[in-house]
Amino acid sequence: MSCRQKKQSSGQVINLRRARKQRSREAKAQEAAERRAQFGLPKAEKTHQADARARDDKHLDDHRLHPTSTEEDN
Repeated sequence: MSCRQKKQSSGQVINLRRARKQRSREAKAQEAAERRAQFGLPKAEKTHQADARARDDKHLDDHRLHPTSTEEDN
């Protein structure tokens, strides 16, 4: 192999500071993903979604053409 071929086959030059920062960012992103899966949504968001779901269900029930059997008994 000539000297020119050896230079072409050497590894890519990287900035160690950038590589260290990138590795740190990836570790933080992984930890954040694990925490999101572990703890889920905040209580306020859960309450808001439950209220919206209840409001939508009531709206649909109020507009039924054929009442369910429990509504007929009343």
